Amino acid sequence: MKLNDWLDEKRGRVQLLSDHFRITPGAITQWRTNGVPKQHMLSLRKLTKGRVKLEDMLPEVESKTI
Repeated sequence: MKLNDWLDEKRGRVQLLSDHFRITPGAITQWRTNGVPKQHMLSLRKLTKGRVKLEDMLPEVESKTI
């Protein structure tokens, strides 16, 4: 499951992550676009009970054709 889907699934999850990681809700919002920082990935996976997988925490990469 993508982080955005998990966050949108239930109200208050941005604040939950903000409290858990002791960072601002705005920083969590940036994760939606930029991906989860590597140092937080394992903890986030554990917090979500594995629903958000490591590969789903990476930023979206646009494919460009040459």
